[in-house]
Amino acid sequence: MTPGPGAAPPPIVDRVVQRARHLSRHERLFSEGDLVLVAVSGGQDSLCLLDVLDRLRSVCGLRLHVAHVNHGLRGAQAAEDARYVGQVAARYGAPFTGLSVDVPAYRRQHHLSTQVAARYARYQALAWLAHELGAASLAVGHTRDDLVETLLMHLLRGTGLRGLVGILPRQELRTELLGPPIDQRSPPRQALILRVVRPLLEVERRETAAYCQAVGLEPRLDPSNALRTYLRNRVRAELVPTLERYNPAVRRTLARTAAALRGDLEVVARTAEAAWERCARSQAGRIEFERAAFARELPALQRHLLRLAVERLRGTAEGLTWSAVEAGLRLATRGGPGRRLSLCGGIELATGYERFEVRLGAGGRGLEVGGGRLEARGPVPLPLPGRLELGAVGELEAEVLEGPEAVARARAEAGRAGRCQAWLDADRLGEPLQVRSWRPGDRMRPLGLGHEKKLQDILVDAKVPRELRAVVPVVESPHGIAWLAGLRVDDRFKLDDATRRVVVVQFRPGSALVFLCEE
Repeated sequence: MTPGPGAAPPPIVDRVVQRARHLSRHERLFSEGDLVLVAVSGGQDSLCLLDVLDRLRSVCGLRLHVAHVNHGLRGAQAAEDARYVGQVAARYGAPFTGLSVDVPAYRRQHHLSTQVAARYARYQALAWLAHELGAASLAVGHTRDDLVETLLMHLLRGTGLRGLVGILPRQELRTELLGPPIDQRSPPRQALILRVVRPLLEVERRETAAYCQAVGLEPRLDPSNALRTYLRNRVRAELVPTLERYNPAVRRTLARTAAALRGDLEVVARTAEAAWERCARSQAGRIEFERAAFARELPALQRHLLRLAVERLRGTAEGLTWSAVEAGLRLATRGGPGRRLSLCGGIELATGYERFEVRLGAGGRGLEVGGGRLEARGPVPLPLPGRLELGAVGELEAEVLEGPEAVARARAEAGRAGRCQAWLDADRLGEPLQVRSWRPGDRMRPLGLGHEKKLQDILVDAKVPRELRAVVPVVESPHGIAWLAGLRVDDRFKLDDATRRVVVVQFRPGSALVFLCEE
């Protein structure tokens, strides 16, 4: 697609490419030899991005891989978008991967808005692809208009310094900050970091349209961009034009403001990390603060510390309102011992005499299944083979191995298995297998112990915090409890010379229970 030797690019093309190149150098978006995953929707911004990166290939030494995500929202039109992007990628000589995510089902399961669910699902799918390809970064086509709209949306809803920064040119996204998991494959999702780069952040949307026209690219149109039901679309169509009547250069002005605030935020973030070291201590399922040390920090840093605590426990601070943070600060600094406050999403703040905790509260107890909650009285079946998602708790996956060779390998593997993998005799288990919460009085016969033991005592001995004991999955067969996930297998279901079929159950914990699988 790049013009041949000696051919001068149109002025709009040269201008956009030079801005992207300058931003890439200034923000160190790329390194020589990087494999860059390019997210292309088929719209004007992402097509412009692909062409720009193609022109920078030789200058920056880049390798490109194009990805398109079908969100499952627009039927045949979305399928046609994916086909078109695949054709465009081929014209650039770039490998192409089409991804599909079921946003409607994901949205219903986790009670999210369509836009939030689409963003979470899209970035998670792209993160996994980037990991599998070994890509150094994910390039997305956000422009100056996107930055301005995001800043204004945050301002309308009420925000602090972080929200006023808008969109960053370079961002490290941990996958556990990208909402509830759409897929918890190995390696653990909390281990993944997605590096997102935005080379077009100093280019306006009108310029990407002119660019596409100049190079002969035909953008696909997404009708949802015109729906006034979405706040972003109303900001784009109504608020920004109104502001331009007061300042025709308002987009550029707000972008400069965001850039200045970004520098301030970097200073605050580093200061907050130092304050964290002074007064916070991470525990399993909770974060403990020294009240006196916390009270000595400036209120602005205290707010950052509370937000950090929620992010590290829950994976995201979405839903944490200004009023909840302010109420949390009052309780943490002036409240008496024994007080509790719900912050957001099952996270609570609880005070003691010398310390307070931000922890998974009563609202976070019980095994989550889909959008509901699994209580002790309501076990759910574990598919055999199959997978059972438990919301924030994690997921269980079971498979059956048969045949002498497979059983022999299983017996060898069982001796080396980690705590979050159970190897069980299928015939002794029977069916169905069920998963439930711990109940008072539950007992099992832990492998190698020689006698029964209460599950409560096993949980206490393993130092599982009281507020997390109810969310440790219990795998039960018709003949008794077979596995307390991450802790103990029952001796009655171990593999031996008589085993003919093996059930392997893998537990992939969410962030709150990840300590169970740490050897």
